[in-house]
Amino acid sequence: MNEEVKKTMEIVGLSNEELKDKCPSIFTTTPASHLSLKYSFVPTIQVIEDVKKLGWTPTEATQVKSRTAKTKGKGKHMITFEHEDFKTEDNEKIQMLLINSHDGTSNFQLEIGVFRLVCSNGLVIKDSDMGAVKVRHLGYSFKDITAAVNELVSNIPNVFNKMNKMKETELTESQMAELALKSACVRFDLEYEKESENLAKMLEIDDLLGVDRREDKGNGLYEVFNRVQEKLINGGFNYLNDRTGKYRKARPIKGFQQNTRVNQELWEVAESFIENTELVA
Repeated sequence: MNEEVKKTMEIVGLSNEELKDKCPSIFTTTPASHLSLKYSFVPTIQVIEDVKKLGWTPTEATQVKSRTAKTKGKGKHMITFEHEDFKTEDNEKIQMLLINSHDGTSNFQLEIGVFRLVCSNGLVIKDSDMGAVKVRHLGYSFKDITAAVNELVSNIPNVFNKMNKMKETELTESQMAELALKSACVRFDLEYEKESENLAKMLEIDDLLGVDRREDKGNGLYEVFNRVQEKLINGGFNYLNDRTGKYRKARPIKGFQQNTRVNQELWEVAESFIENTELVA
């Protein structure tokens, strides 16, 4: 591993001041006013400090925009953590995502993500496969968050195993096109069985499958999945607007809630091709 990659692999944590600048909701001291007195409030910064004691470093934070005054600074927010022990030889980092809110819309939730250094892009693992972990606000304790983190960590070998299976799986040309189209349906929130034929006329599938860097060359499922995922998340690909009849460039997905949903469903699409390939073999 060269020095430049080593430097990139180093974890650069955020200070509390940086966290507050990026995500003020972390430091909220009271819940949203519409919640009942029975609501058990736990400040997110307390959970962050507890997670840091377990060896995880906060590296990013974001929050949703509040639509009403009563939920301003109380809405759903997400903090990304990294750990020195969870990296791959292919320049990927396992991440832990902590999601919470102070308006009653979410318990504490932990999920697994993967960050790829070669494209500075993040993947979020489908929770039904790897197990998202929820922690109740009521009766919160350090023991609870420790158990939740340990449960999530126990699933990391499964993540590595799934990634390796993807890297070992070769796709045919038709499978690559199918994966790209199914993934595009996820991006546009369409049902594949009902609307894929129409969507195929609106997109240049080859644009989604195009190779932008040598690390993503080839027909391997993992490489193809990452090429498609990067384009669908970051936007910039052309699609036909059926209302105007003109092509336009897709915008990047910026909101973390949509980003998480699309990423998880894209991961599920990619997983299905492992099963299909194994059945064919």
